Amino acid sequence: MATQPANAMATQQANATAPQSVDAVAIQLVNNPHPNRGASWLKDFRRYNPRPFVGSKEDPTAAQMWIANMETTFESMRCPDEHKVACATYVLQKDAEVWWSDNKQSINPSGGITTWETFKEAFLKYYYPKKTRIKKQQEFNHLTQGDRTVDQYDQDFMRLRRFTPSLADTEEKQTEKFVLGLNPKTRRMLEAFNPKTNEEALRTAKALEEPPEEKKTEPTVTTGRKRPVEVDTTEFQPPFQRPRY
Repeated sequence: MATQPANAMATQQANATAPQSVDAVAIQLVNNPHPNRGASWLKDFRRYNPRPFVGSKEDPTAAQMWIANMETTFESMRCPDEHKVACATYVLQKDAEVWWSDNKQSINPSGGITTWETFKEAFLKYYYPKKTRIKKQQEFNHLTQGDRTVDQYDQDFMRLRRFTPSLADTEEKQTEKFVLGLNPKTRRMLEAFNPKTNEEALRTAKALEEPPEEKKTEPTVTTGRKRPVEVDTTEFQPPFQRPRY
C-alpha cells in the first residue's frame, strides 16, 4: 500500500521534469503574455517621448511620418517585435484610438500577438491611401535640385524617400537617384568621383557647390546737370501791392 503513493509521486516528478512539446509551449506563451515584461518595454518606450497620432486624414503623409518615427524609436530601444504594436497603440489618440479599438480583431482574426508588419499594413491602408502613395512616388521620381542649395535638395530627397522605400531601398539605388537629381554641372563633376554611398555623394556635392552670388547694391551717382530745385506753389504768396487810385 505504501508503494502506490510513492509511484504516483514519482510519476508527477517525471512529468514535471519532462520537456514540453512545442505546441504546449506555444499555448503557454499565448495564454501568458508576460504582463510585467510588457510593462517594462512600455516604460522604456515612453522615455523616448514618442509622437502621438490622432488619426487626422487632412495630411495623409502624417501617417507615414508617424510610422517612421515609431520604427526609429523601436530601433533605438531595440524593442522586440512582439511588443511593438502594444507600444505604438499606446500613443494612438482620438480617431486613431477608436479605429484601433474597432478593427484590431479583424486585423488579426487568428488571435495571439499582432505583428508590427501586420499592424503597419492595415494602418497605412487606412490612413495613407494608394492615391497619395502614387502621388509621392511621382514627386520623388521627378525630384531635381533646381534653384535650391545641395542641403535643401537633400532635405526634400530624404523626406520623399520615406514615402517611396521601394525606389531607394538599397544604398546603390539611393545614391544613383540622389546624383541624378543634382544640377547638370554638379552632377557631371560628381560622377567623376564615383561616390559609393549617399553620404559620400552629399559631402562631395556640397564641396563642389559654388557659393551663391551676392547681389551688389551700389548707390546711384548722378553726374552732369544739377537737379532743378522744386518749388512748392501751394505755399507761394505774391508780394503785397498797394492798390492804385
